Amino acid sequence: MPAREQSEPSADERVCAHRLLEFLFAALPSDDLEILLLSRLDGMKQDEIAEVMGLRSGGGREVRRRLKYADDALRRLFPPE
Repeated sequence: MPAREQSEPSADERVCAHRLLEFLFAALPSDDLEILLLSRLDGMKQDEIAEVMGLRSGGGREVRRRLKYADDALRRLFPPE
């Protein structure tokens, strides 16, 4: 099966993405948002994120804690229907 070409996002998709980012910037401390983006968008592992963020040994646990905090904040912002 041939690879699907990715099309440019529509204007509505860009507006939705922009609004989502505004919510995230308002809801999360900048370090937590950075950890969330590194994990969810870049697919980095917790130990990798800890290293990039300059967290000391055991930083993976701190990353896990911050991801849980971010996930909880997202659930409050966007409760399941």
